[in-house]
Amino acid sequence: MKIISSSLLLFIVINIIFVNLGQCQQPIEYSSCQLQSVGSNNINGYVLISNYSGASSEKYTVQVVASGFQNVSSTVYATVRQYGNLLNTNNPVFGYNPNDEYNCTVPGCLGSTTFTTTSMNWTQTFTTPMFNLSPGLKSVVGRIFSLSTSPFDSNYIIAQCVLGIGNPQFIPSTSPMASLNESTNYAAISEIPNNGIQNGAVCYLQPTAAYPLVNGTVLITEIKNIIIGSNQPMGLNIIAMVNGTDGQIGISINQFGDSLTADGSSTGGVWGLSNQTHGLPTNNTRLYGDLGNICVYYNDVAYYNWTTPYIGYFDSIPNLLGRSIVIRSKPYTTSPTYDGSIMATCVIGLRENGNIPATKFNPNTNNAAPTCFPDPTTSTTTGPNTTTSTTGSGSDSGSFSSITTPFMKLTILLISVLSFILL
Repeated sequence: MKIISSSLLLFIVINIIFVNLGQCQQPIEYSSCQLQSVGSNNINGYVLISNYSGASSEKYTVQVVASGFQNVSSTVYATVRQYGNLLNTNNPVFGYNPNDEYNCTVPGCLGSTTFTTTSMNWTQTFTTPMFNLSPGLKSVVGRIFSLSTSPFDSNYIIAQCVLGIGNPQFIPSTSPMASLNESTNYAAISEIPNNGIQNGAVCYLQPTAAYPLVNGTVLITEIKNIIIGSNQPMGLNIIAMVNGTDGQIGISINQFGDSLTADGSSTGGVWGLSNQTHGLPTNNTRLYGDLGNICVYYNDVAYYNWTTPYIGYFDSIPNLLGRSIVIRSKPYTTSPTYDGSIMATCVIGLRENGNIPATKFNPNTNNAAPTCFPDPTTSTTTGPNTTTSTTGSGSDSGSFSSITTPFMKLTILLISVLSFILL
């Protein structure tokens, strides 16, 4: 009787687990970006990429919706570029060696389209693509999508954007991917080669509709190897310069690198795991994306400079590439809610090794730490126009935790139940 009861209980538990698995949101990989015009054109639109086809076999779908084409030939080429730096004018097609003859057999070649109007709605499907959105070296997340009038020459790019981890809830209703709006997105990039201090990321802040004067640059450098004679700590060094703001403002890494909304809401909440809670950088259980606040000004420019191992590195899973940097109009606090409006966002893109864009970062603000609230150990940084206070140092000693998926949790639950029954 005991064996029958145990078997019945095991059967019920297994059925409950698999029913719950069946009710889980459809896992997908989805990337999006908002096109920015280059040159004399006035192109605007968006790019969507997903691996979900709605059929039993997986395939990747690329959709480009854009308008404002002027002085453009009838053929436009869609490519993914090696890096996610929008200011790189020598950005090769992803996977293409410039020393070889170019052909469309590299991961970054997505195809071309011919049209005679000033707009396009182009969709391309790939059943065996050379690229993907999964963690790995072939992921296009954090790289630039470009439209150009040349198959490969970056000097002929007419519109581009950094492919981010898209927010499925904001997929346009007219898109063939609209049915994915309740899905869980597992798009990511990782396994970037370890080149010590040379690995980096960059993003250029774009204002939301309510704050048109806000802009800036964020540089992120991976430091895994200590240089002899340097006191630079290991971790990710994050430097931000923000124009068009005053007073203390919040800075965070948000879950999605999605720029499809004018108010920044598609970036989602602050990036983190379910067992982490929102807090300031002094909290060692904070969300990964809790970067704190910006409170140092020099010549009316807001500065931030902090190094932390808490976020992990570019080869960590998950990591920050393809997510958003978000600037808020009010500083973050320990409150579980976020005060202030989103002023600017940008998608974190992979930066070419060893190439650090000109930042004009003032040496007097090297200690622009993320905690602004005064305490007895407050230090002050003064510029010609503004004096403000920071507390703490420019680094911390937190640690990175790997992700635990819902499936792993269910597996652990099943093992625990089996162990209980067999005892």
